Amino acid sequence: MSRGITIAAVLTAAMLVGSLAQAQAWQRYSSAPLGISLLIPRGAKPAQRAWPEQWQGVQAELKGVKIFALARQGKKHTASYMEELGLRTSGVVAKIWTEFKTVEKKDGWVWYNRARVADAKQAAFTVYGIGPRGSFVAVLVTTPADAKKRKAAFERWLKSVQLKASTKVPPKVAPKVPSK
Repeated sequence: MSRGITIAAVLTAAMLVGSLAQAQAWQRYSSAPLGISLLIPRGAKPAQRAWPEQWQGVQAELKGVKIFALARQGKKHTASYMEELGLRTSGVVAKIWTEFKTVEKKDGWVWYNRARVADAKQAAFTVYGIGPRGSFVAVLVTTPADAKKRKAAFERWLKSVQLKASTKVPPKVAPKVPSK
């Protein structure tokens, strides 16, 4: 009986340490101008930048995991447009996202979809949808092997993406001009 309790205690402790180690691999990033909050790899340095078509956003990368969060204030794009933007941003050449969650009116969203896609070189997880301030697309890109190995962590990332309600109009982020 005591041996069973000891084994159970050891397994519980191992699970707790494992979950703490995974939790420590991420940090919360919030951008008031973009109105979005999400997890990024701990140690990544987020950089705000402009994307084409008046999208503003932030990107962060660490050890092969890339995160992009884009916002287009005032414009409510269609799901298919945001799916295409997610593919262009991620660089994944597959054409079809596998949707596995559509939600309305939660975490600041009017509606959002969670999905994933992969090709031979890259895998991507995305959250895209409409919030009170416009359209939002967040994409995490990694390798297919990493996506399989850390699937639970990346699915937690999907759930971490939240919109922050704000009535302030964000300032335009000037595109970076390459130095000569």
